[in-house]
Amino acid sequence: MNTRNKNFKLEFAGQKDAEELLKIYEESDFQGDISVLYARRPDPFSSLSLEGEKTFIPIMRDLENNKLFAMGGCIIRSVYLNGEIRKAGYLTGLKVLPEYRNNISFVPGVYKELFEKTKDEVDVYYTTIISENEKGRRFLEKKHRDMPFYRYIGEYTTYFLKTGVKAKQSEYTIKRGLSSDLKSFYEAEAKKLDFSPVDLNLPHLSENDFFAVCNGQDEIVGMFALWNQQSYKQYIVTAYSGIYKYLYKLPTGILGYPDFPKTYENANYVTIALVISKEDNPELKEHIIARAVEMSKGYAFAMIGVTESHPFKSSLDKRKSIKYKSRLYSVEWENRTYDCKGKAMNIEVGLL
Repeated sequence: MNTRNKNFKLEFAGQKDAEELLKIYEESDFQGDISVLYARRPDPFSSLSLEGEKTFIPIMRDLENNKLFAMGGCIIRSVYLNGEIRKAGYLTGLKVLPEYRNNISFVPGVYKELFEKTKDEVDVYYTTIISENEKGRRFLEKKHRDMPFYRYIGEYTTYFLKTGVKAKQSEYTIKRGLSSDLKSFYEAEAKKLDFSPVDLNLPHLSENDFFAVCNGQDEIVGMFALWNQQSYKQYIVTAYSGIYKYLYKLPTGILGYPDFPKTYENANYVTIALVISKEDNPELKEHIIARAVEMSKGYAFAMIGVTESHPFKSSLDKRKSIKYKSRLYSVEWENRTYDCKGKAMNIEVGLL
């Protein structure tokens, strides 16, 4: 598809474009108090494709030099909404090479074409934007012709936790492995949380990465998984500024916080995923997090993200952590809307 600028052409990426996609990712670090490069080495196309049942990656090419200079993405996956299985489209990876960022007139056309490609397969679209990215937020929150409406539905917090801290003794025990009982437990409880993934077969997550939390009667009352995604998704700090310019040099682990990653090194992290408690019991929820942190020994930090309405939000707020804030949006075309009122949402940080 051609655009208003006849030198620009809209295409949809394939495996052949992996090397050029990687170049865009490598020049798209976010500048903030903690500047981070969200990398998908060695192959962004395969990395994005892993995370959904279908993935559409629109790309813009400059025909004068045959250069790929912008990209986006819509990852379609099955989730629970109102207790039923629906299709959600997560919009991600909107990136433009620096020399093209002052010429973004092509963006509405990309959104229009992306909707036409996906509208028959998606019930709800959503996305997140880093809170510090004020320029990006202002652009996307403003109404534009041929673009969807970004409806703010709440804050999303990512917590970085110190690993290997031994959990306090408790009546609760854990069992490792994805048993048939744990699968049944997940299906029954995940339906109560909107956007929970239906399929537990997440990329690079093995059966041995799952943990069931049992009460004194050996009944499953909670669960979590420890998900190592480093082979296809990396977080690389490129700079610290503000107060973090001084904090990252300190031995923060002594104070109960994770140590800050060194700049320009892949962070050795693990994602705490699929965290569920059957009971609205603060002691149980805090114990589930404590066991996940304990079992994460060997990683520099454990990462978990939750919405404001997530049942574990208050438990996580009690723990010492470094926090990263994002804004969560329902992206609305035509009748693709999401009413978050009174809804508990579970959006996995490992799928953002």
